[in-house]
Amino acid sequence: MLFLRKGHPSILCNMDALHLLSWNVQGLGGQAFRRVKGLVRSDLGTSNIGTIDILFLQEHHLCRDRIQKYGSILPGRWTHFWVPAFGPNSRQAGLCIALRQHLQSIILSAGTVMNKRAQFLIIKIGCHKVGLMNIYAPNSASARASFWSSLVEYAGLADCWVVGGDFNMIEDASDRLGGTTTTISGGEAKCWDSFSFAFGLLDLWKVQSFSRIQGSLNFSRSDGSVVSATLSRLDRFYASSFFWDAGGSLGIIPGSTISDHDPLKLNVTFHKKRYSKQWRIPTSLLSDDSHRMSIVQIWSNYNWTDDCLFLRNMVDAILDTKNFFINIVSASVYRYNSEIANLRRALAALQKLLERNPTSSMLLSDLQQVKRSLKEKQQAHSNFFFYRNAARWSQKQDRVNKEFFNQFKRKYKPLSITSLKRLDGSYTSDESEMRGIVSDYYHQLLSATTFTTDSLYKKQDILVTIQRKITNEMASHLIQPFTSQEVLSATKSLGKDVCPGKDGIGVVFYLHYWDFLGPILTRATNLIFSTGNMPAEWKEGIIYMIPKANMQYDEVSKWRPITLLNDIYKIVAKTIAIRLRSMLPSIIHDTQSGFVQDRSIFDNIFLFWEMVALAQQNKQQMAVLLLDFEKAYDKVEWDFLEAVLSRLGFPNAWINGVSALYRQASSSVLFAGGYGPIFPISRSVRQGCPLAPSLFILYGEALASYLRSSSAGIKGIALPIAQSVVLDVEFADDTALYVDGEIGNLGQVQNALQNFSEATGASLNWNKSVGVWVGATPHPDWYPGSTFRWLNQGEPIRYLGCLVGIDLKSEAMLSPLLLSIKHKLLYWDAQQLSFAGRVVVANSVLLASMWFIASVWLFSRSAIMKVQSLIRNFLWGGKNGSRTIAKVAWKVLTQPKIHGGLGLIDPLIQSRALLVKFVIRGLLPGSEAWKGMFLKQLMKLSPKTGGVWSPSLKWLFLNDVQTPRRELASNRFLLGIIRAWDGIKSFLVKEKPSTWDAWLNQPLIGNSLFRDNVGKVLGLRTHLAWGKLDNGPASSVNTWIRFQQMPQADRLAHLQTIHGAKIMMAAISDSYSSLVANLEPIQDHFWFGCFINDILLAVKGISPNGCIFYFEVLDNNRMQPQDFDFSYFQNVRNAPVRVMGKMGKKWLLDPYPSSAHTCDMMWLYSKDPVARLIWDPGGWFWTYSLGEQIIKVPFFQYSVKLGRSLLTSMNVMAPAAQKHWTNWGVSTLQLKTYWRWIWSFKGPSKFILFRWLLVHAALPVGQMLKGNVAQNLRQCGFCYATSETTKHALWSCPLAQQIWNKVLSLFLTINVGCLFSWGAAVWGILHSSLLLYEADDIQEAMTVQNRRLISVTPFQQPRKQMRSVQIWKTVSTITLWVLWKCRCSRLYDAAKFDIPEVMFEIWETLLTVVRGQYDNISGSPENSHKKRMKLLHLWRKVPLFVMTNQRPQWNYHLPWTLP
Repeated sequence: MLFLRKGHPSILCNMDALHLLSWNVQGLGGQAFRRVKGLVRSDLGTSNIGTIDILFLQEHHLCRDRIQKYGSILPGRWTHFWVPAFGPNSRQAGLCIALRQHLQSIILSAGTVMNKRAQFLIIKIGCHKVGLMNIYAPNSASARASFWSSLVEYAGLADCWVVGGDFNMIEDASDRLGGTTTTISGGEAKCWDSFSFAFGLLDLWKVQSFSRIQGSLNFSRSDGSVVSATLSRLDRFYASSFFWDAGGSLGIIPGSTISDHDPLKLNVTFHKKRYSKQWRIPTSLLSDDSHRMSIVQIWSNYNWTDDCLFLRNMVDAILDTKNFFINIVSASVYRYNSEIANLRRALAALQKLLERNPTSSMLLSDLQQVKRSLKEKQQAHSNFFFYRNAARWSQKQDRVNKEFFNQFKRKYKPLSITSLKRLDGSYTSDESEMRGIVSDYYHQLLSATTFTTDSLYKKQDILVTIQRKITNEMASHLIQPFTSQEVLSATKSLGKDVCPGKDGIGVVFYLHYWDFLGPILTRATNLIFSTGNMPAEWKEGIIYMIPKANMQYDEVSKWRPITLLNDIYKIVAKTIAIRLRSMLPSIIHDTQSGFVQDRSIFDNIFLFWEMVALAQQNKQQMAVLLLDFEKAYDKVEWDFLEAVLSRLGFPNAWINGVSALYRQASSSVLFAGGYGPIFPISRSVRQGCPLAPSLFILYGEALASYLRSSSAGIKGIALPIAQSVVLDVEFADDTALYVDGEIGNLGQVQNALQNFSEATGASLNWNKSVGVWVGATPHPDWYPGSTFRWLNQGEPIRYLGCLVGIDLKSEAMLSPLLLSIKHKLLYWDAQQLSFAGRVVVANSVLLASMWFIASVWLFSRSAIMKVQSLIRNFLWGGKNGSRTIAKVAWKVLTQPKIHGGLGLIDPLIQSRALLVKFVIRGLLPGSEAWKGMFLKQLMKLSPKTGGVWSPSLKWLFLNDVQTPRRELASNRFLLGIIRAWDGIKSFLVKEKPSTWDAWLNQPLIGNSLFRDNVGKVLGLRTHLAWGKLDNGPASSVNTWIRFQQMPQADRLAHLQTIHGAKIMMAAISDSYSSLVANLEPIQDHFWFGCFINDILLAVKGISPNGCIFYFEVLDNNRMQPQDFDFSYFQNVRNAPVRVMGKMGKKWLLDPYPSSAHTCDMMWLYSKDPVARLIWDPGGWFWTYSLGEQIIKVPFFQYSVKLGRSLLTSMNVMAPAAQKHWTNWGVSTLQLKTYWRWIWSFKGPSKFILFRWLLVHAALPVGQMLKGNVAQNLRQCGFCYATSETTKHALWSCPLAQQIWNKVLSLFLTINVGCLFSWGAAVWGILHSSLLLYEADDIQEAMTVQNRRLISVTPFQQPRKQMRSVQIWKTVSTITLWVLWKCRCSRLYDAAKFDIPEVMFEIWETLLTVVRGQYDNISGSPENSHKKRMKLLHLWRKVPLFVMTNQRPQWNYHLPWTLP
């Protein structure tokens, strides 16, 4: 078997050392695994575990299923290559090679020899292909002879080899002491010679260049006899000459307590280097409150009242804190290691004495006693950490959190550079000289430029173009003292995992002790800001170099420098940045979209597409220049930056406060395993400073203002909106220029950029810049740089992370995406992921690859299907994208969890939900160029029929209007947005008006409030006739309705000329009546209308006490109190009218009272164009149902998650198994309750997903297997029944019933009343006459009851019953999970079904889950204590723990009485 993988070039190929450990563990299951993991963590010492790069294991005795359980042997991040055990019960042999994940990039291939007694791994070290072979040789000489011969053919796979393991042979007499010494001979000797000659091997134990590790033994195996000891060296390392020249050390580590073999350690040294590590406070120490008083005492020793000494005292207090924690760490490590070291020394001394006197019974007895003491000490230590970490991990496993991804993160050790290029082009390998080269480079780069007189004049020309933006109110707010809340918010926003600076004091320390450090930090921040002085120690940074993709590592200029700053510095900078952030939108021009609130990187990408489409439509010649500024952040001159801030209007006090962070700062370089000299820096905004992005975009305002000024003389591109011009667009330092394509104009661009570079010290790299030409003619012959190029038509280029170009095809956007997903699949396929872990990776890693591109480009359905196919195959276990059978339909997987789905993100729906954001942001107020372009394009696309519809955005909200597509053919980007919008706008509803003004502004067309006599909404097509006759726009009620006293004849004549007026009047009348019916009527008055000739003149109101009030009737159906002459109303007709309510100071009158004569409502033509009418998108709401509740979300509060939910609800698909559920008594309410419970279960996600697969009938039981499958795989894994169903495997099988018998006995002892059945086990419900799930469940339950396997007891009180249900759900879930694991192990690996072992695993898993819930409770001390007590009260009758000093002592001993 051979596994091949493409080797990735990596700097780690030039590694300095290789550390290997070989160990025959003689079994790695259950308790043994725990001891091995703890032993590797502690027995080899916490300082040594970091020096193991590759681990060889022999005889792990793990079958395939157990490998998945014990897949991670070592703490940290490792990649494992397993060879399962073989032989009877799959409990013999078994091999594993484990590598640290930072070595994964140098793996070329891996494979297993056919007899499964050897495995190999080919890696690349420098230019050499190095083979690693792990061996567990047979015991008999004849089998070994055949084995050595079979390995010869593999010698050519590598240039040199390291072969290690258990060779089970004695090569010469020096390999054994005591007993019978039998060396290899005869046929085996010939085969061994052929093998060692082919591989070029020599025993490293006998190579002089390999010294002995101090304290190591001479023999790796002891037979453990107390009568006569036999010591052997069966475990060895052989290597080729490549390793002989390198040299190193080799030794047998004493103290193995789980095997009669001791581990063998090999250190190969290529280059002797020691890497300096940044010290930081261990977070575990902060959670220990026993150190709190010491920290308080340290900070209390200083005087905090004197402002002159305040900052210096803080420097000293931080240093004392660092030293305190260093001493704590050293002492705790020393205590444990000293005890273990003493026992190891005693063990090593006894073994050496035994070498001289192997028959001494006293020495053998002492040896066994020391081994027992060492074993007990190590086991207690390892068990403590194992159970604690297992409990904590149970709550975080396979969930979207940093702990999950940290398992698989490729963590690289400090970069190892073997050589570096000098300025003269030659190379050096000397570490000290390399550090000097790097330090000199950054010292020169970060030193201020000396400007000429001409440059100073150009600087002034640029500064005068900058306009003042800071108002007096803004300036006053900027220099106000910072509050404690501002400093706290800034500290929290940095994040607890931010890398600390040189002092090692992280943000988590300041947050943990904020109660007494908060006032000190606030005062320090204000002192620094007001005085303009910061201690030099806090401004000292460490420059850490990060490699860029596809770069030459030997050139210093190609690296990206990140400055690690002290967290106290970052707190001050972040506090200033947060206060400035709210003002940036009014300071920074709208062409800059980086680091400004409510602006997005997508604005620039959108503008690119729109500008290209505009130029193509207008047949205009346009040049788009994508500029690259070299080391933009590092070349910011402080003098020029302060001048820019002053021109913008920042007060001098604020500028001085900011300068305190940069003036007199210093840095050193961390490179080649050490620190370079400290050097001062006099320019740059340091990457790593929280204030740097804001300062840089303020600095960039100088370039933008200068390019737009008349002095630059650059002609931009005119837009057909408000006479605006687009010239420059920026995202931080990524600048794009849209200029006229004339050759003279391009020369002006070059001259302006050259002037800016000379005046400011910036460096524009024309050789990395690219031009995009739009026009019918070829691009001009203009090349400002030797390698500057113009983009060809159809050629893509990456701009701000997205591929752009001219006339790009969809394939150009799709191919890189598919390649990215496939590349990630290569990595994630190699990981041992559960189904739950695959769901997390699919949602958060694989699908996330496309969201950025999908935000600006609508993929076709066929393209989405290709992505969906890759995700589906990965989810169901396919390797490298290969097809596999899906157990559940894709549409069910993408349903919300509350509806029985997995909540997997559907890429088709997500891509549309992302694009809708542009419509929402486009309608928000703003002067950005892209918004104007967007609105202009929409107006062009609005439907026009017979002059009825004027350009407006109203049509966006109308569901019955279809957008024409012919004008979108050349603008695929806008076409994608409109298609996405058409699919979601049906969820928009207009808020019903609550005031008369709101009523008058209601649109007539497309408004669900207005329907004709057959119930249709008034629209362009169905009611076009009356709109045409008016020759006016169909707009709002306010445009058409108006009260006016007209002669009867004129009114009738006017109504006769308007065809369809009655339909319109009836529709509005009915809609208005239903609208105002929701208003609260005035019931404490009697109202009468005063009519003359059917014209309503006034309204008379009579209160309950007899008072009479008169109201004048105004326009718009309003009335207000008036004093009338009573004689005026003597000849009027009084009739009842209806007053609907009070609106402000006026009253709203119903124009259509049922008991009064109809008031005339005339439809008159309004000459106002639709574009001038009020249309507020904020009056619309997104609506969706949440259970029985209808949720309304304001239009502008749209989110991608909301859009995804809306679109998903259009295509809700019930799971295929739901019909089966409902047929057997599972109600819809029970289903919702069940889904809510399993997704809120506080336990490992694998349990949740297992239950999900169980109820979806997706477990691969024998009855479900199709195709050409071996008959034994169709049988029950326990009793080998011929027809295996899910119920049989997990419930009805006799062996499964024995497990349930033990589990149910626990419930009898804690007095839980219940009716146990298969349905109850599946759905977590104890007793329900409706819940049958299978037709014979009740009868079966009663039958089993007679055999004392099922308990039926009286129901309990509701509160007690709830406790019982929670316990039952947890226990039944764990039992089902363990039964399924045992079934798979027995079926596929012929593992033995051991009831005591199964019961212990159930108990141990239950204890781990409950303890994990206890340990992961968070919150305030009071709330967390209450939650913990509540949890312990729930499980008080289950013997999981014993309370000691108000803390639980967890019981890991099985409580059941086992046969």
